[in-house]
Amino acid sequence: MSILNYVSIILFIFIESSLLKFLLALIYILICKYSKMRIKIIPNIILLFSVIIINLLYPFGRVLFYLGPLRITLESLLSGIQKGSLLIGLMYLSKNISISSIKIPGEVGLLIKDTFYYFNQFTQGDKVKFKTFITDIDNKLLALSNTKPVESEIIRKNRNNTLIIFSTTLILFILDLNPFNF
Repeated sequence: MSILNYVSIILFIFIESSLLKFLLALIYILICKYSKMRIKIIPNIILLFSVIIINLLYPFGRVLFYLGPLRITLESLLSGIQKGSLLIGLMYLSKNISISSIKIPGEVGLLIKDTFYYFNQFTQGDKVKFKTFITDIDNKLLALSNTKPVESEIIRKNRNNTLIIFSTTLILFILDLNPFNF
C-alpha cells in the first residue's frame, strides 16, 4: 500500500484549486485527529495566515480592496491559501505516512522510513517553550536518540488511513479537473 502514499502526495501537489487543496488539508488533519495524534490548531492557523500575508505583499491580478498602501488582490489571496494549504497538507500527509507501513527497498528506503518516524516522534510530546527553547529542543533530540522505529499497534491500526487518504485525494483531484474550477 505504500505506493498509494506516494500517489496521494503527487495528486495533492497537482491540485490547482485553492478551495479543494484547503479542504483536503483539513481532511488530512481530521484523519490525524481520528488516529489519536496530537493536533495543534493555532500553529496551523499562524502558518496559513503568514503564507497568505507574504503572498499579499506581491499583489497580482484583480484588486479586491486597498488596506492602506497595500493592494489586496484575489489572485495573490488565492495563491496564499493554496501555498499555505499545500504546506500544512504535506505536513499532515507526512505524519500519516510516518505511522503507516512504508516499504521502500534498500538503504534509501530505510532512511526515508526512519526520517518519517523521527519527524513524527519529534513533533509529539511536550511543547517547546520560548524561554527554554534551546533546552527543550535539546531534550527532544536526546529522547529521540534513545528510540528505535518499531511497529506498534498504532501503525497496524492506521494502515487503513492510507486507503482513505488515497481515495479522498483521488476524488478531489478528479473534481479539480472539471471545468467549473472551485
